Amino acid sequence: MGFRGVVGLGLLGLGMNACVLDLDRFGSSGGGGEGGADLEACGDTAVCIAPPPLGWSGPVALVEVGMAGCGGDFPNEVFRGDVILDVPDLSCSCSCGAPTGQSCGKPTFHNYLSDDCSPVNNGSDLTAGQCHGSFSPSPPAGGSVRVDGGVATGGACAAMPVEVRPEILTERRLACGIEASPSNSCLEGEACVPVPSGTFEPRLCIWAEGELPCPTGAGFAPAGTVFRNGYQDDRECSACTCGAPSDGTCEGSSSVYAAGSCSGSAKATMPHDGTCVPLSPTGFASVRIQASTVVPGSCIPADVIPEGELVRRDPVTVCCTPSL
Repeated sequence: MGFRGVVGLGLLGLGMNACVLDLDRFGSSGGGGEGGADLEACGDTAVCIAPPPLGWSGPVALVEVGMAGCGGDFPNEVFRGDVILDVPDLSCSCSCGAPTGQSCGKPTFHNYLSDDCSPVNNGSDLTAGQCHGSFSPSPPAGGSVRVDGGVATGGACAAMPVEVRPEILTERRLACGIEASPSNSCLEGEACVPVPSGTFEPRLCIWAEGELPCPTGAGFAPAGTVFRNGYQDDRECSACTCGAPSDGTCEGSSSVYAAGSCSGSAKATMPHDGTCVPLSPTGFASVRIQASTVVPGSCIPADVIPEGELVRRDPVTVCCTPSL
């Protein structure tokens, strides 16, 4: 167990029972009744203590790590541990970059007998960058044309996970035991223990391994403080992945010519979005198709959630008296 084995507890090291305060047996004024006698027996800076319940050890005094170490009336380091004050939630998000690696097929050229692109007269996948002048049947004197650029295919999106791990708020404490039990006139089985002062918290504490309720009837707070021998944060975000690209398009433009060799000025330009281009009254003799270019779509990111847990190591429950 990670807390043990630093220095033996003071009273236990003397071969005596570990002892804790019995607050029902003394008062704070030092006079009258058994409580006054107990205070007088130990003097002004110590108190009589009785054995703790079975399974509990002590007494110890607490001091914040960094402020000071063990010393004075409590020179022996018994254990040090973290009090975990707050564990903020792990924040997970996932997004996708723009698709890369998408491609467009050949644009499809359509020419029509009518001037409103109905019904289809001829549909051809034409090699981009070349002049095409032979169509069957031959283009009419008027008519209309359009080009479908198609849809973008293939490719993938890069997943972009974001994990925000806020700082876990902890306080680190030393538990310090006494060196020896001073001489006293306490009742049999009891001993005098110094009242913590200076950098120590002004209270005496007992401790036991595990997460336990504090003993009742001995003057301790009902709920103790659980110290940990550190922790291991095994939380992580689930995998951030991206679906296949969708909604990508293929854009561009191609031209038809009055001359049969795609020479001279273009008679009309056709966007690769299926727009109908009427050619009345003279029709066309050749067409030059240009390659379409990809307009990337998008990818849908996976839903990501925190997984795993914060593993709190080696719990030790510390129960303390009110301030002395």
